[in-house]
Amino acid sequence: MAEIAPFKGLRYDIGKVGALGRVFAPPYDVIDGPMRDRLIAGSQYNIARISRSPEAESEPEAVRYSFAAKLMAEWRKAGVLREDPAPALYAYEQEFAVSGRTYQRLGIVAGLRLVDFGKGVHPHEETLSGPKADRRLLLEQTRTHMGQIFGLYPDDAGAVNAAIRKAVGTRRPDLEDRDADGIVHRMWAIADQKACAGLVRILADKDIFIADGHHRYEVALKYSREHPELPQARYVMATLVALSDPGLVVLPTHRLVHDLAGFSLDKLEKALSADFRLQSFPFKGEDRQARLQSCLARLAEEGRAGRAAFALYGGGARFTLVTLENPKAMKAAEPSHGDAWRALDVAVLHTLILDRILGIDKAKLAAKTNIDYLKDNGEAISEAVARIDAGRAQCVFVMNPTSVGQVAAVASTGEKMPQKSTFFHPKLYTGMVFMPLA
Repeated sequence: MAEIAPFKGLRYDIGKVGALGRVFAPPYDVIDGPMRDRLIAGSQYNIARISRSPEAESEPEAVRYSFAAKLMAEWRKAGVLREDPAPALYAYEQEFAVSGRTYQRLGIVAGLRLVDFGKGVHPHEETLSGPKADRRLLLEQTRTHMGQIFGLYPDDAGAVNAAIRKAVGTRRPDLEDRDADGIVHRMWAIADQKACAGLVRILADKDIFIADGHHRYEVALKYSREHPELPQARYVMATLVALSDPGLVVLPTHRLVHDLAGFSLDKLEKALSADFRLQSFPFKGEDRQARLQSCLARLAEEGRAGRAAFALYGGGARFTLVTLENPKAMKAAEPSHGDAWRALDVAVLHTLILDRILGIDKAKLAAKTNIDYLKDNGEAISEAVARIDAGRAQCVFVMNPTSVGQVAAVASTGEKMPQKSTFFHPKLYTGMVFMPLA
C-alpha cells in the first residue's frame, strides 16, 4: 500500500520574483524551444531555466545540468528559493474549463515512498530510455525533485479530499496564479502535525496508479538505491488525486496517419469491414461541423456502451464511424493480454488497424514515422481535417478518451497500456513546490 510523508518543501519567495505566474512552467516534456524562450523572457527565475536548461544542451553528458544546479544553488543563497521551516503536506487545486464546463481538481502533494512496481504503486504505460537518461542527469546534479509524479488512488467515499478541505479551512492559498491557458493553480501548505498524520493514515491503505511521471518515478527509484546515504531520496514528490475526484478529466489523443506508401481510403475501409461495422456520416457543405457533431455523438454513445469505436476521416465528403463487431479478433491477435487490455480502444486500433492493416508497428509508433498524436484541446480534429484536406496527411482516427476506470483496471493486472493512451488534463505545473534530497 502507499506510504506518504510530509517534507520540507522548497518554494519561491513571491516577494522576490513578483508573481508565481512568472516563474512556474508546464512539465519539462511539453516545453519546446520557443515556449522555453517565452518562459525565460518572462522572468530570469522561471523554473524552465532549470528543468529545461538551455545550457544543458551544450554541456558534456557527464556534467549535464551542472549549470542548472549551480543556478539553483545561487537562487537558494539569494533567498529566491526558501525551504519551509517544518515538514508539510501541500494541497494543490487546479480550476479549469473544458467544453464550457468549469472543473476543480484537488490533490495532495507528498513524499511517496519508492517501491518496486506492483507493491502498492502501479504503472500504466511503458517508458523510454531517452527521457529517463535526461531526468537522471538533472536529478544527479540538482539532488532535487522538480516535477511531481501524478498518482491516482481509489477513494469513493471522498475521505481524503474531506480531510484536505478540513486542514485548509477557510484560509487563502499560500500560492495562487493563472497560467497562459487560463488554468488557475492554488496551493496551501499543511504543516499541522495532527492534520498531516491523519492524511498519512487515510492514504496508507490505498494503491497508487501512476497517471503521469513514469520516467521520473523509475529514475527516482534507481537513484534511491544508489544513494542510501540520502534518507529523503527514498521518496519521490507526488501529487495524489482520487480516482473519484469530479475534476479528474481525461481527454482523447487522436491518431493522424501520414506518409504511408500506397495508402488508399477505399482499401482501408474494405479491410476494416472484416471485423468492424462501418457507418457513414455526411461531411460537406456549410454545415459540415454540425454534421461532424452527429458522428462524434454516436462515437461517444459507443464508448459509453463499452464498445471499441473510432471516427475515421480520410478526405472527401464523409466521416465513417468504425465499431468493433468481432472481439474474438483481439483475443486471437493478442492472446497474452488480459480482457481489460484487449478492451481498450487504443489497443484495438494499434493491433487490428494500425499494425495489421496499415503496417504501422510498435517501432514506427514509437518513432512517429507515420503517426502524429494530436491531444484534443478543442482544436485537434479541425487541425487533422485541415491537414488531410491540404494533402499533408492521409487519414485520422478520432478517439474516445480512455476512462480512469480502464486505467486502474489495466494497471491492477500489471499490464501497461499502449503508447499515448491517456491525456490527463490539465498538467501539474512545475514550480509550485520542490523536494530537495540533501
